[in-house]
This record gives sequence, C-alpha cells and structure tokens, in this order.
Amino acid sequence: MKLDIYYYILSRSKTLIDQFQSLAYGVIEEQLAEYPYPDLVDDVEFYFSSREEVIAYCLANINSEYSIYWNVDKDKQLDDHSISLTFVNSAGVLFGIHCDEKHVDIAKSRLRLLDQNGELRIFSNFPPARTIDELREMGIEGANKCSGPN
Repeated sequence: MKLDIYYYILSRSKTLIDQFQSLAYGVIEEQLAEYPYPDLVDDVEFYFSSREEVIAYCLANINSEYSIYWNVDKDKQLDDHSISLTFVNSAGVLFGIHCDEKHVDIAKSRLRLLDQNGELRIFSNFPPARTIDELREMGIEGANKCSGPN
C-alpha cells in the first residue's frame, strides 16, 4: 500500500525547499509542462513555465496556495515514489513523500532532516486541506501523528 508522509513547517524558505528537493536522491521528473495558477480550479489566471517560477512566486506571496508534484526515478532506497511541495495559506509549507508503506521509516527520516520543529503526519491519501488548523485536525482524527526527532 502507498502512503503519504507529510512534514509541515510553519515558514517558507528557499533553503528548505532546495534541501527538500535534494532529499529525493534520484532524478526528479516534472509532471507538468506548465503550471496553472491558481491550481486545482477551472478559471486559471496565468501559467508558470517552471517549478522554479512557482516556488519564487509562492515565496514572495506568503499567503498563496499551490501544490507541486514530481516523480522520482533511480532512488536506491525508495523505489517508485514521488515528492510534493504544498504551499498552504498560513505561510507554511507541506513537504510530502509518497511511497510504499515498507519505506515509511526512510521517508520519515529524510523529512526530519529539514527542521526539528516541523510536524510529521502520515496519511493513506492526500489531505484535502490547506490551512494549518485543517491539517492539525485531520492529523489528530485521521492520521498517525509523529512529532519530534523520533
């Protein structure tokens, strides 16, 4: 079974985002040729041409919301997985690794390398929330909460 492991950090930082992308330990493959803004709606205002443009926009506009997904190929520890970066409207970022349940410990340890002050949550599918209160509520009711350096 596939699980989604998310690490929530209540701040936006290019350094953390670059560090997260380096944790993939493989080849990151774009899933889109262009990125609509806003995402997940029918009425698109404009398009970004790269994930770097989306990231720069979301770093400059701290209340913006956006989700980016990448497939990761040739990772020797986590086969057949993907990563995600979700900017939530509380100025935070949700870092995600989507992998087989047998690799959950590896994914958790990678995410904890980002920041010891984050909140780690494990879901069986993507949480339909983009505010910290919604995420915390879902984490308490529908996920395994794993906080701290465990």
